Amino acid sequence: METNTPGANNKVGKICPYLGIPDDSSTSFSYPSGWNCCFHAKRVVSPKMEHQRNFCLDEEHINCLVFKRKDLAPLPVGLRASDSRLIRKKNVKWGILLPGILAIITIAIVVTGVFSKGQANLFHFFQANPTATIPPATATGTATQIPTIRLTITRIPIEALTSVAQTLSLELTMTMTPTTTYTATPTLTATPTTTSTPTITPTQTATSTATSEPSPYELDKPIGTDYQFIIHKAQSGENLNQYATIYKTSVEAILRVNYALIIPLWVDALVVIPFEFTKVTQMPYFQPYKVTTDGITVETLGRELATDLNDFIYYNGLSRGERLSFGDWLLVPRNQSAN
Repeated sequence: METNTPGANNKVGKICPYLGIPDDSSTSFSYPSGWNCCFHAKRVVSPKMEHQRNFCLDEEHINCLVFKRKDLAPLPVGLRASDSRLIRKKNVKWGILLPGILAIITIAIVVTGVFSKGQANLFHFFQANPTATIPPATATGTATQIPTIRLTITRIPIEALTSVAQTLSLELTMTMTPTTTYTATPTLTATPTTTSTPTITPTQTATSTATSEPSPYELDKPIGTDYQFIIHKAQSGENLNQYATIYKTSVEAILRVNYALIIPLWVDALVVIPFEFTKVTQMPYFQPYKVTTDGITVETLGRELATDLNDFIYYNGLSRGERLSFGDWLLVPRNQSAN
């Protein structure tokens, strides 16, 4: 655990002073953790593990776009961790409210069954004697009132994830509607009955299966037009010499184009590899990024990632106004290396 106080000497200011845990903004874990939260955002949430490693827990935090902002604003979607403590709290609240709602509905169904028992007995009598008839109005009878229960459930939806307040109202209305029934001695007449059995003709419904095309922005597939790159996730036992041989480039070129690359390689580390070329001295540094918002435009994502829009479009082979899909892998150009 580390104590972060603006102005204090935390490993010569290595850890961002705005990083803390939910219950203590001045204390944080010294390694990437879901408990580390950014307190310089309008809504306190946990940054991604990669962002914590490259910025929050490193001297590079001074170049973080959130750190540089003067006014508080929501943490960009691309920097947020996938888990959310607020969602888990909502699930707990539903787990408490749902059993109570089901219990009220069950009670209403039982009450309805008790009041309708009298009508059910009369129905079963005529079902057993299909030819029985009730004498006309000359029969004497007694009038009874059978209440009709109408159950009305009104639910006010939960509006926003930013608040734990939830409103749920349940209204149970019982309306007594008087009905008149007659009790009489029926006259039974034996009449033969004919029962017809319907014939069911099956019908066939043709269904079509649509096959979607794979996304062009995937791991281990060339990205770009004039210059192409590969985004590869490192596996156990791999090294840069192997990548240079496979993709016809050099170790120096691989080291130059990566925005933040730790050597020796970590398992599952993301590596940007030039595809069949080695001249990279005039190029920006590249940071791998996975799209988390389906249908987001290139321009909107470029602003959120604080990158040069022209380089972003050029090196990824994108078009202006193009909408991206959830899970697309892209290259984010940076002016200087995080290393």
